[in-house]
Amino acid sequence: MKRIYLILFILSLFSLKAIAQEASIRGKVIDKSNGEELIGATVLIEGTSIGCSVDLEGNYNLSKIKPGKYNIRCQYIAYEAETMKDVYIEAGENETINFTLKPSSIGLNEIEIVAKASRRTENAILHIQKKAANLIDAISAQQISKAGDNNAASALKRVTGLSVQEGKYVFIRGLSDRYMLTTLNGAEIPSLDPNKNTIQMDIFPSNILETIIVNKSFSPELPGSFSGGLIDIITRNFPETFQLTFSSSLSFNNQTTFNNNYIDYSGSSTDFLGFDNGKRKIPNYAKGNIPRVGDIKDYKELTNITSSFNKNWKTQKKTPFFNNSYSFSLGNQTLLLKKPLGYFFALSYSNSKSFYNNGIRGRYQLIDGSSDELVNDYSYNDIKSKKETLWSAITNLSYKITSTNQIGLVLLRNQSGSKTTRILDGPNPEIDPNIYYRTQIMDFVSRSFSSAQLKGEHQINSLNKTKINWLTSYTFSNIEQPDFRNFNSSYYIKDNDTINEIDASKYAVPSRFYRDLEEQNVYSNLKVEIPFISEKLEGKIKFGGSFSNKNRTFRDQRFDFKDQNNSFKGNIEEYFSNKNIGVNANSWKQDKLLGVFVSQSEQTNLINSYNGQQKNNAAFIMTDLLLFSKLRLITGARLENTNISVNSLSEKVKNGKLENSDILPALSITYKLNDRMNIRLAYSKTIAKPNFRELAPYASFDFMGGDIIVGNPKLSRTLIHNYDFRWELFQKPGEIIAFSAFYKNFDNPIEKTYNPEASNPELTWRNVKQATLIGVEFEYRKNLTFIHFLRNIKIGTNVSFIKSAVNVDKTELEHIHKSEPNYPEKRVMAGQSPFIINAIINYNNPRMDMESNLSFNIFGKRLAIVNGGGTPNIYEQAYPLLNFNISKGLNKYFKLKFSVSNILNPEQKKTFSRWNETNTWKNKEYIYSSHRKGRSFSISLTYAIR
Repeated sequence: MKRIYLILFILSLFSLKAIAQEASIRGKVIDKSNGEELIGATVLIEGTSIGCSVDLEGNYNLSKIKPGKYNIRCQYIAYEAETMKDVYIEAGENETINFTLKPSSIGLNEIEIVAKASRRTENAILHIQKKAANLIDAISAQQISKAGDNNAASALKRVTGLSVQEGKYVFIRGLSDRYMLTTLNGAEIPSLDPNKNTIQMDIFPSNILETIIVNKSFSPELPGSFSGGLIDIITRNFPETFQLTFSSSLSFNNQTTFNNNYIDYSGSSTDFLGFDNGKRKIPNYAKGNIPRVGDIKDYKELTNITSSFNKNWKTQKKTPFFNNSYSFSLGNQTLLLKKPLGYFFALSYSNSKSFYNNGIRGRYQLIDGSSDELVNDYSYNDIKSKKETLWSAITNLSYKITSTNQIGLVLLRNQSGSKTTRILDGPNPEIDPNIYYRTQIMDFVSRSFSSAQLKGEHQINSLNKTKINWLTSYTFSNIEQPDFRNFNSSYYIKDNDTINEIDASKYAVPSRFYRDLEEQNVYSNLKVEIPFISEKLEGKIKFGGSFSNKNRTFRDQRFDFKDQNNSFKGNIEEYFSNKNIGVNANSWKQDKLLGVFVSQSEQTNLINSYNGQQKNNAAFIMTDLLLFSKLRLITGARLENTNISVNSLSEKVKNGKLENSDILPALSITYKLNDRMNIRLAYSKTIAKPNFRELAPYASFDFMGGDIIVGNPKLSRTLIHNYDFRWELFQKPGEIIAFSAFYKNFDNPIEKTYNPEASNPELTWRNVKQATLIGVEFEYRKNLTFIHFLRNIKIGTNVSFIKSAVNVDKTELEHIHKSEPNYPEKRVMAGQSPFIINAIINYNNPRMDMESNLSFNIFGKRLAIVNGGGTPNIYEQAYPLLNFNISKGLNKYFKLKFSVSNILNPEQKKTFSRWNETNTWKNKEYIYSSHRKGRSFSISLTYAIR
């Protein structure tokens, strides 16, 4: 038996050696005149029987090639063939050879190519932009890597006309998240924030990104619910050759790392994985009906329920270590049943901490219209620490059944967790000018995002090379906020002694919130493209449709902790000790008064919980025509039917509902002045829809802002008319000059505002009658090779200037005119920046394997919150971001990178002001919020086999 094993082992070694000696050649074949993939072209090795056809993506794969020197030939009907001569293939190698074929002309001979075509780079993105049917901007994985961006949000800041709010929410052309849409590989994905219309971009780590494409104009094959732009996140596909990459980094923040004043609290053992292990869950004892105060026989049970809650309310000071991140990716092609199978796997993990103790949080009101000053409701010192964890895993498979038929599967899982400890402390004249208010917040939010996508691409040659693309996806997202703890108290000085108290008549009592949101999204689309050619006309007809169904469940439970015994003496831990709870308190024995006890309004919890459903059916038809060889005309229309319903669990609350059917036309004209220059004109009609939370007619407490937020079931969707112009010049590879202008007209735009009719300050949403937006954009990228000593430097900049106008509400205008008679009837739209500037300087020295980048970003101040009652609005003030990184290859496999971010460390501030002033109102500054994030220094090491 041992001899048999030995023989089999020896035979396997020979077979492995034989396999290792075989090589392969892969690559792409495109049309030199327009960059289109030449599906069906043939690639063969002269003098052998080895050959294949080009697939739907323009790729080919020649396998089982023995070592040697060959001539590789590529040919296609009506194109000049190319031959790459004397290509030496070594044993076990995977060689990459790309072909660019020219349309044939009579009398021309074959072109013989000796050198290989360059690999895909940033140039490919510009080529996509050049040949696109509509106006797009894009950023490649290579550009993301150069700038040192670690996620999609930080990368998108570098795209023309884009800015990022809170490090995660993208604004396009000065418009907020309401007017943008995000897709993942073409499939719509839900938000992970109940108050936002789009997903947070920071959950997509850079190692899973292939390309991010921003569509700035609408065409009928795209979803119609955007105006600023549609961001399509394209995940990494399988590489042409074997690739393995591992990267690790450490980061130091001068405001956080090793700071002994960092505040924290004891969480669960799985917080570092982005989810709670159940430590923060509602105790089983509290899940039933909680007895009410008044029936003494139930007081002992009420005491037991109160005691069952986690008593951990203690904050503690810790010394945080370095922030850290890790990523791993693996990809290649292989054969399955003698057919090419491409695969790509990636994992990433990051753990970061942030802290500031120099923050300010305030609120002001204009009480008297004739006054030149605002009255201070409160002004608090703000201390905040935050731990954030994000891990992501992706699998991307693609199987080529034939050269014209392939299917793909993408599986993606993201998990993030943020643990926040915050203390607000300061005077609160609104409550009592003689007391100080203090609130302590302990929070943990877990977000998960899981997506499965199955897609197919097919070409039917017998039907005039008709293309059929289909995609179906299922996405499940979940947000859990278990045990959000909010402890409010006040104190004052009397006879040199500090008196602590909890006054339920003046502010909310200590409370715990448990919130859970689940959303399922099923999305499918089908696109059919039929080419046609006549004597005078060339083009294609596209038609298809899509279906999406979103279902959301949101559950909100609140538990208040009251006290009849005045038990609070300044120590929160002692306040919740067993001796102070319920009938254990001293007052119970003397006066039959309860100590600390839990209270829950079942009706309030029912009102705040809701179910939401959104169905969207769409169909489109369009034509893409090439006229007179230089004029491209694309026109068509999309029919979208939207049905949104939001149903509160309380029968006392009116349900939110929205039903609309819209026909969305689009027209795009591209005139090709020459091979490098285009002029584009576009018109389209699109929509913006309210989200579930905005339609849900209940009041909830903002997690961190301290505001009451109320939905509006009467909201209607917004109709937008979009007009676009662009001139673009593509110079040398990687270079571009582009100028764009745009105009948008909004009917019934939705804005977030304070409700002037509410008895207590509350935020809500409302439709205003009309708004307009006009802007220009300029982009410039240039290699400085024409200056000898700057030949390794590339510069790039993009600038946007935007102006919007919306009618001020008549009631609101009357209040404003009492203090400012000349105040105009129009103001800017909420979330709109007047300018956005991006700039980057890149140094690349291939000989030394060294690269560095200096990037700059700034946006103009933008309207954050619309106030009521004549009180000035709240604006987020402009602040600059300056980042630097440098990388050096150590050898063939290792690369070292050093980065510095937020070099200027500006103050990030929101103030009460008017649009025509800087950051003041009547020459005095009133701060709504302010803090600094600190500078970060990081070092990373990457190991890569390519």
